[in-house]
Amino acid sequence: MEHCHFSITQLSMNMGKLADSSKQRTRLRSKISSERADLKRTISIHVRLEDIESGHFPWKKDSADRVPIRTKRLLIDKPMDVERHKEELKILQQEMMVFMKFYKDKILPSLEMQQTNLNTLSKVSVEQQVIQGKLALVAEGIAFIMKQITVGIVAFAPVLNYDLTAFREVLLT
Repeated sequence: MEHCHFSITQLSMNMGKLADSSKQRTRLRSKISSERADLKRTISIHVRLEDIESGHFPWKKDSADRVPIRTKRLLIDKPMDVERHKEELKILQQEMMVFMKFYKDKILPSLEMQQTNLNTLSKVSVEQQVIQGKLALVAEGIAFIMKQITVGIVAFAPVLNYDLTAFREVLLT
């Protein structure tokens, strides 16, 4: 009987998520009807159908267990929620480190190399203004990266368990 109650409740919740004219909703309605018919066949005359549908089972009234089945289900789902939370936190920490390393190890060295190349070209080339413009853009890019690393450290430090001194040293240089 408890299974029938849970099945009807779950089907009703699933049906509420579907569009009004959905074929799936029609199928769920017929499934709920058949579940209710099965429930009516299985319960005895002295047990009221409304009590079963609302989650009150007469054979449990005498016992000290007054926790509804929905609460029990939520309680059983909590460890899985905790595991999911831990997995999500681990993934988030990895993504945070990838973000920081991307700017520190890939973009910053690339821009610094471009800056060095442009500085050498500016001493040799006739197009001083073009090279000075490119140098200004590269300097802006480096400033943006430093800002991103700073924002990353500030935002990620409370969550990350890693040592962020390598990133802080980049900012100091």
